[in-house]
Amino acid sequence: MFEDNFVSGLAALEVNATPSYKLLASSLELDKEIVKKAIAGKDIGAVLVTRLAGFSEKEVYRQSSDLDENLSYFSISGDGVKQIESGSYEQHVVLTLETKVYDIASEALVWSMQSEVIDPTQSRQAIQDQIKLTIDTLRKRGLVGNQ
Repeated sequence: MFEDNFVSGLAALEVNATPSYKLLASSLELDKEIVKKAIAGKDIGAVLVTRLAGFSEKEVYRQSSDLDENLSYFSISGDGVKQIESGSYEQHVVLTLETKVYDIASEALVWSMQSEVIDPTQSRQAIQDQIKLTIDTLRKRGLVGNQ
């Protein structure tokens, strides 16, 4: 699902992409030589790799989305009266993802980023948001899309 959604997001920017499961056996331990063999003879200019770099449990602050009087209070300061919304801290699983782009011709690392996804098992939207963040960052860096 992750790879298919990533490919769809790239396709929206007119980038041809192929999910790795169509090129590689899922049981393989990936390394540079295996990837090179899998893409040999194909019109592929770059390889994008996202891997799980780690995971942890973290306490995450969630601001209340309700405007219930019991969940907010007012603060008076030199700037006037401000409504302050309260929230709570919750324990969540946080995945750290590492994404890298390699140029095929030079075999050089072109770009990398680390990002965190909070409770990916609770929401497909978390994965969609992660993919969008990565693609938007690639586009802003001039690595995909209209250049």
